[in-house]
Amino acid sequence: MLTENPSATTPGTMSGAVGSGGVGSGAVGSGARSSLDGAIWTSAASGLALWQCALGVLITATDAVPVWLPLLHVALALLSVPAIRSARVLAPRMLFSVGFVALLGADLALTADRLAQTVLAMSFVVVATPYLCLPPIAATVAVLPPVLANAAWVGTRHDDSLVLAMLLPPACFAVAAAVLARGIDRHARTIDRRLSEAAEAHERLVRARATERAASEQNRVLHDTVINTLGVLAAGGRALSDVARVRRRCRDDVARLESLLPTTLRPARDRAAPAVDPVPVVVPLGLSVTWIGEAEQAVAAAVGAERWPAMAAAISELLRNVAKHAGVASATVATRIGDAGAHVSVVVSDTGVGFRPEAVTGRRTGGLAQSVVARCEEHGIEVTVTAAPGRGTRVLLTVGEDREGRARPEEAAELARARAAVARFGAWGWAIAVALATLLTVAIGGLPTASAVSAVLVAVLTLVAAGTVRRDRLPRTTAALLTIGVPVGWACAAYGALAPAGRPALWLGIGVTPLLLLLLVVLDRPRLVLAAISTLLATAVVVAVDVADSGSEAGIVLANAGLQVGQLGIWAIFLLALRRLTEDAEQARRRQVADRLALAELQGAARIQRFWREAQVSAALDVLRDVADGHLAPDAPALSARAATEEHHLRQLLLLPPTLVHLGPWLARALGAARTRGMELTLRVGPEDVADATVARGLGEVLADCVRAAGRGEGLVVARFGDGAAPLLTVVGPEGWGEQVMARRAGADGPVLHLTSIRGQDLLEVGGATPRSGVNPVSAGA
Repeated sequence: MLTENPSATTPGTMSGAVGSGGVGSGAVGSGARSSLDGAIWTSAASGLALWQCALGVLITATDAVPVWLPLLHVALALLSVPAIRSARVLAPRMLFSVGFVALLGADLALTADRLAQTVLAMSFVVVATPYLCLPPIAATVAVLPPVLANAAWVGTRHDDSLVLAMLLPPACFAVAAAVLARGIDRHARTIDRRLSEAAEAHERLVRARATERAASEQNRVLHDTVINTLGVLAAGGRALSDVARVRRRCRDDVARLESLLPTTLRPARDRAAPAVDPVPVVVPLGLSVTWIGEAEQAVAAAVGAERWPAMAAAISELLRNVAKHAGVASATVATRIGDAGAHVSVVVSDTGVGFRPEAVTGRRTGGLAQSVVARCEEHGIEVTVTAAPGRGTRVLLTVGEDREGRARPEEAAELARARAAVARFGAWGWAIAVALATLLTVAIGGLPTASAVSAVLVAVLTLVAAGTVRRDRLPRTTAALLTIGVPVGWACAAYGALAPAGRPALWLGIGVTPLLLLLLVVLDRPRLVLAAISTLLATAVVVAVDVADSGSEAGIVLANAGLQVGQLGIWAIFLLALRRLTEDAEQARRRQVADRLALAELQGAARIQRFWREAQVSAALDVLRDVADGHLAPDAPALSARAATEEHHLRQLLLLPPTLVHLGPWLARALGAARTRGMELTLRVGPEDVADATVARGLGEVLADCVRAAGRGEGLVVARFGDGAAPLLTVVGPEGWGEQVMARRAGADGPVLHLTSIRGQDLLEVGGATPRSGVNPVSAGA
């Protein structure tokens, strides 16, 4: 009954699923529930419940007992159901264990049949099970008092063999189970910790990508709508000839961006429009598009709500590129949907001036690289660019089978490997523990030679298997020896226990299960296990016929053979429970990861929205509103200059990466202040952020003074050097501007400033992460 060997852990992606609150850890009900612990308890309680039913039938059929005794067995079997369902709680486990041991004592006290007494005595081996399923102290409290009470009761009947059977084997197996539980727990924790670290690193990477993806999508929306429209308004010309279309385009862009500004943007998977009203492909002003093949609605439905917004935006951007750079007034969009929508292709082509694809796709700065290639890569859309100078451009967008949300193959492989590792550890540990406990029982109990031969044979074959296993595989010779050893060892134990000097009560019911476990778990050859079981049952029949003169002895033989087979039944229950628990835990982990990714997307989008607010994106929307509402004519000269200014301002805003958690808002605020003052601020910053919000505030306050010191029409360049530990901004402005900044910062708290004048320009270096209150060291040089 005690062969519920742990055989699982889960990938580290399920942090704490194995080991946390695990076997014998004493943490039942605390922290994340251990799949390993739950599976062991489920299989143990299920096996003990089935055994209760078998014992109830046995004592009822072999002897006259009170009617309430079988009812108690049924009641205890039913108690296993809430005990299993309440696996997180320690009390039901202990109650079930106490009831099981106490009822065994009642059986022994009230039955006089030798067969029943012998089987009941063998049943006491399973009282070690709580030491595998409960903390050591709890197991001792649950098991020891009723075992001693039963032994004292039986001892009054002067049956030393039964008393010894009740005390000696359980003691040996309890020690073995407790030691094994600690080892399994440590082994599972080690595997879980290693896999958890790898999974957490992967999740951090995925979350960072999700944040960047959402932020990039926000910037792409800004680029593909407002910025491009401002560019058209600034350029003027033929694209503005259709006034109604221009006003409608301005109105649509304002509505699109306003929908993002007030509230946090939802994750991409929730943002997609229904299939009946998909995100439309936007045709730029002044461009004629010929659509060939499947209609836009059909393509949107085939691509799916997850990917279509990205594909529609990519097609729109490709058409804008044609209008802006190709030098032609027309383009073609050709679509094709494969069988059952499994493959969708869209080709956007033109006959314009063309370009060298490697010169664009290698730079992730904007336009084709960001709005098309990067966007499509993030959504699993393959992009193939075919172009050459003077030969036009052809861009192929391909969507294959959607594998969104499926488990990564490497995750499934990690799960299987981890589960197999703990399974092998548990199988080896239990096999060795049972072999040693059997040898000790034979030695102390003074059993006949045949019983000793059985114990030694099982121990030797277990050691041979341990010595010959290579890369978790047993040679065929060793496998054959184990298969033959099962019936031989069992037969020797049977004749030893049933010999004139034998003690049937000391015949261990799990004596040869180590060999069966090694065949099943290490060798993973179910056919050999079936062959060994078949031979074992045939041997049992032969032995039962040989001792047929005694019905009790024949019953003991068959009952013991059934116990051997029952071990593998419990093992099967364990594997089923383990698979269910680990799969449930893995699904829960996936849901948690999905929630975290959604949160990361929200945070990335919200971060960019904050940049927008600080940089006063609403001013650019005012320009589009004036055109949409008819307050300004699309071809008005004043509008062209105003649109050009706002376009430049917003393009600078796109240069702020979402990784600038602390410094980004201050840079965006500086952009907004520069726009208000009518000056030009150019950013040259990378993705490296500063260490914390305090350092960012110091740098941001210096930037604010830099902008205030500059006059209308002047320009500043802000460059970012250094890293988070040693932040440094370099601000370049006109001659004389730096002295005004130094005057504004005199006596103020903040970072160290260093001013240098070079070739008619002031270069202000802002650095030093640990300023002292009231002190602002300044050095100047020419």
